[in-house]
Amino acid sequence: MFTVSVHDGPKQTKTMNDTVMSQHGVEAKTEMARVEHREFLGYEDPHKAALEDNPEHAEKLTLSVVLSALFLGTSFTGPIIFGFILCTPILVQLSEKIGGSTIDFWIPSGWGAAAAVGFTIAGRLSDIFGRRPVILFGQCLTIIGGIVACTANTMNQLIAGEVILGASIGTISVAYAGRFDLHEVTPCTDKT
Repeated sequence: MFTVSVHDGPKQTKTMNDTVMSQHGVEAKTEMARVEHREFLGYEDPHKAALEDNPEHAEKLTLSVVLSALFLGTSFTGPIIFGFILCTPILVQLSEKIGGSTIDFWIPSGWGAAAAVGFTIAGRLSDIFGRRPVILFGQCLTIIGGIVACTANTMNQLIAGEVILGASIGTISVAYAGRFDLHEVTPCTDKT
């Protein structure tokens, strides 16, 4: 883009020359980055590299990678099944057993609201700290929420446990990011 000054002829020429020089500088830096990328990886196009670097024999999965995938998959079941699916159909029986029939609607509502808040907060925290610590924190919340809900003697305590379980599913759900990469959650020593 050119900045033209109508008042001063030499200033106009200087501004145009500066713009042309800065464009050449940007192009030179871009070309230098391409050359560095090509020298470092051996490919100009990273997508081509991904397609051509397939090994002849598949690498063996280590035990830690298999366990990471297994536990990440099963970490969703606790807060969803025990926190929401099993609890919601028996709300009437729960309110008869431990009281609080006027506030029992807060069990699914608190779970859902806490999950929504957990989604939004955990997404930003995973951008800052990475997914692994956020997922581990969510799993700790699952344990705490399960203990609180399972030992509930009053409806308020059960609602508190459900809210903690809702927050945990919201926090754990950062594992479902658009481009999930198992290398982000395994220790550095397991990365190949």
